[in-house]
Amino acid sequence: MDIRSKNFWRWFGILVIGLSAWYWYVQRTALQAFAAQPGTPVVTTNFPSTSVALASFVLAVVLLIITFVFKPGPERAKQEWLPRMVAWGLALALLLGSIVYLFLTTKTVMWGVSGRMVLFVWICGIGAWLLNKSRDPIQPAQGFILLLLIAGCLYRVGLFVPEMQSTPFSMGWSEGSRYYNASLYFAQNLYGSDFPLPVLHPSRYIMQAAAFLFAPQNIFVHRIWQVFLWLSMNFLGAYSVARRFSLKNRPVTFAMILWLFLFFFQGAVYYHLMVCVVLVILGYRRDSFWRTLIFVVLASVWAGLSRVNWYPVPALLAVSIYLLEERVEERGWLNYLIKPAAWSILGSTTAFFSNRIYAVFSGNDVTQFSSSFTSYMIWSRLLPNPTFPMGVIPATLLVSLPLMIISWVYIRHQGGKYYLHWVRTLGLAAILAMFALGGIVVSVKIGGGGDLHNLDAYLVFLAVIGLSLVFNRFTAQKPSIEREFHMPLYWMIPVILVPLFFTLQSGVSWTRKDVELASADIQLIQEVLDLTSEELPGPVLFISERQLLTFGEIQGTVLVPDYEKVFLMEMVMANNEPYLSYFHEKLKQQEFSVIVVDSLSELYKKPEDSFWVENNKWLDKVVLPILQTYEPVYMLQDRGVNLLIPRGHLDLYTQLLKLSE
Repeated sequence: MDIRSKNFWRWFGILVIGLSAWYWYVQRTALQAFAAQPGTPVVTTNFPSTSVALASFVLAVVLLIITFVFKPGPERAKQEWLPRMVAWGLALALLLGSIVYLFLTTKTVMWGVSGRMVLFVWICGIGAWLLNKSRDPIQPAQGFILLLLIAGCLYRVGLFVPEMQSTPFSMGWSEGSRYYNASLYFAQNLYGSDFPLPVLHPSRYIMQAAAFLFAPQNIFVHRIWQVFLWLSMNFLGAYSVARRFSLKNRPVTFAMILWLFLFFFQGAVYYHLMVCVVLVILGYRRDSFWRTLIFVVLASVWAGLSRVNWYPVPALLAVSIYLLEERVEERGWLNYLIKPAAWSILGSTTAFFSNRIYAVFSGNDVTQFSSSFTSYMIWSRLLPNPTFPMGVIPATLLVSLPLMIISWVYIRHQGGKYYLHWVRTLGLAAILAMFALGGIVVSVKIGGGGDLHNLDAYLVFLAVIGLSLVFNRFTAQKPSIEREFHMPLYWMIPVILVPLFFTLQSGVSWTRKDVELASADIQLIQEVLDLTSEELPGPVLFISERQLLTFGEIQGTVLVPDYEKVFLMEMVMANNEPYLSYFHEKLKQQEFSVIVVDSLSELYKKPEDSFWVENNKWLDKVVLPILQTYEPVYMLQDRGVNLLIPRGHLDLYTQLLKLSE
């Protein structure tokens, strides 16, 4: 082996040893947990196995010893050992096979995030060896990094596969609510009446509503459309950022796009935020203030229809690019800041008025658009906790430090004095700090802190600023001599592995929902509603599962727009007492003939349980008030769909129970 290959395999062995030790520790801890629970049935195929971790550890040690025993030889002559396309085919086949295997066996305890990391590293190492042995060989380090990125992206795509199903019931806590909120833009056509437009995330539902133009009553198509939005917008965002750097090396550009795709999903960065990112990055022109301003304003209109913490994103993204690419000339820093100030003022003002105009014309109480300012704060979410075991602050540091460190190493190598100017440095640091602190504060609001999605804007700015420094797209403040610098492999590995780690934390099973059972449950719900409408006055309230009305699964029921689950939860978390008091009064008066809601659990969670505050608030403000005046008749879909009627109607209750006989 040549010296470069030897160094790679040495680092590869060290990496696998570390990952295998982590994997072994996780498996051993799982075994101890099983042993501490007497009477727990043990299924062999689902039992954690330390032997796999130990075998990986031993193989890595052997590989490491080989790199020290065998001396590097002279550069080899070109060998026609394996065609490159064949090598790529074998490497990708191994990756695809391992990914499919994981998704078909995710119920096994043996493959947690540590096991998946070990498996992927070994598969990519084998693939790198094949590529190095092919005609026109690829250096092992390059092949390994590229295969790791491809593996992560393929796995990320695979996570969406179970979301594309035709079951009419919601496949997640808020999944059905998304289609209902999107449908409100076509309420007249779908429900025969105009209803208030969505309060939360209007821009997201505008994008989702596009599916109603070509598939108004097919939930399967809408699920495919939502997956397409996630993948396409994050890919387009990654492409637009990579394109900004205009790299001539296509393999490096391709690798950057793959890395950005994974990096953005660490939040994840929502696809409606990506609209702002794409508009500004593709619309920014260094020599055209007015063109840039137009795109900033357009993106700010969209930001105003999204979330309040996104208002300044378009303007400050343009400002960041300006600070990265424009040096402070002799005219002074005040003149230098005229353009950024104009973009910031006009962009933020546009976003604010865009939101206010939408609020006025949406048909809602405008005070409901400020619910996030009255939410409860749960500061324990900042550090490791049951809701987010890693904790918001440690996870943010883990995501940030690898890119920050190599950016700093590159600046130091190139000569920091050529880069630093207090206006530019302070401006970029302030932008990053503002979005980091803002995202952290939003994360501790009730309902948040379960992941890093509230730091989505921060992730975008970190990627743009960090990659500009690493790929030398930062315009030096003073003329400098570009020095050739190859980043050592051990610096690059954490940058690749951290996004991969966040990707592999998720595990789903490629299982199909029972459509026949769902159809039978739909028929039963329809019969219950038909019979109840003859016996009781009042409308039917779908707190959850409103998509059944949206897609025509339930007929003859008039939609009640109030008290939809996600929005009702928002009012609970915001402690909107007038809204909740009015809801409770309607429950006491038994104004609804039937209520459809999801879980009716009356168990209070403890601080050691995930989302315990949210659960207990929902229980106090929604579940218990409902159960005081309504009683369950049917619990369907594994108790995830509950039908309730007013208490005191024994004859009707008996008739309804006979429907399932």
